[in-house]
Amino acid sequence: MRGLGLIAFGGVAAYASRRPLRAEAQARRWKHAFESSTWAMAITHPEKPIVLRANPAFAKLYGYSQQEMKGMDGRKLFTPEAQAQFAKEFQQALQGPLHTFESWALRSDGSR
Repeated sequence: MRGLGLIAFGGVAAYASRRPLRAEAQARRWKHAFESSTWAMAITHPEKPIVLRANPAFAKLYGYSQQEMKGMDGRKLFTPEAQAQFAKEFQQALQGPLHTFESWALRSDGSR
């Protein structure tokens, strides 16, 4: 049984031994949803606007490859006049479980 020490009760052992498998299966499902979604999604650093990972739809929306987006400063994806607003919105997003906002985006070719 993976990840387990001493197990005293069969029911506990069965639950605990399946738990890592459930977590792995759930992670695979989330990864598949992220990668195959037509919704543009990116995962950023929890404290600064750095793109850690972007799905294909997000990369296509901004005109970059997924590899180009990895490690990118997220501020680069907003127009110069939207930079100050983005900074405020990003700070607000850090405060709660959900935050949405609209802004002008900047694609890799400079178009909006």
